[in-house]
Amino acid sequence: MIESVWRSVNENSTIAQHAGAASPAVRPPSIIGHQGTNAEMTGNTMRAFRAAAAYAEMIETDVQFTRDQVMVIFHDKTLDESTTGSGPIAELTFRQLRRYRLKDGSRIPTFLELLRWIRKTSLTLVAEMKLDGWTLDQVKAYSRIVRRCGMANRVVASSFDFSNIEHLTRYDPGLTTAFVYSRETPSISALRTAGSISMPWIKNLTPDEVALQHAAGLQVWCWTARTATQYRSAIELGVDAVVADDPRSLRTWLASRSPSLPTH
Repeated sequence: MIESVWRSVNENSTIAQHAGAASPAVRPPSIIGHQGTNAEMTGNTMRAFRAAAAYAEMIETDVQFTRDQVMVIFHDKTLDESTTGSGPIAELTFRQLRRYRLKDGSRIPTFLELLRWIRKTSLTLVAEMKLDGWTLDQVKAYSRIVRRCGMANRVVASSFDFSNIEHLTRYDPGLTTAFVYSRETPSISALRTAGSISMPWIKNLTPDEVALQHAAGLQVWCWTARTATQYRSAIELGVDAVVADDPRSLRTWLASRSPSLPTH
């Protein structure tokens, strides 16, 4: 599946023709649903993932470990802001975690649960290794569950922490990886070492940087677009994929911009 997404976004990849300008994309960028679709409902829930499937080619999510090393889908370090519980995920066992509910009343999904559902769809999963400093055992567990589910060609392992990606690529170089960053742009050599995908913050991204990364053979998947202005910016930048809080809104905007462009 990742290969088919690659074929689509490669047609969309553009190199700036001159300083400060990107040529028009032949295809619209692929859509990555941020936590499924967290603009319309509670993100990182099975309901949000299912809703996003109608509009996105890919789903983005966050993976972290409980105290007893069960991989769960959750964004924050602690439960306090978005659940009926409190305290750090890493200090709770999975059994303790199951006592609490998210804002929509559902339980926190496990990584295994999400992988099994994704396997039944045509989606690619961008699964962030949440928080810094994953141990080798944790990296191994991530790799093994992806491969046990037969999802090695449909999962992109992303992280803000270069050491997480480094550990994973050393243990399992066959998995696709992506380095996520916000304000400080890494060097091209660092990005290429981290994998084949660059995931920059859209607010600090420039057409020249996109062109430079494309010239180095990298895919550029920006995050996170929330408004029509940012949708337009992503097109003008020439990125290959866009992480969006509301994939339905982005899909509708792309269709209205040019009905002749291919849609999902």
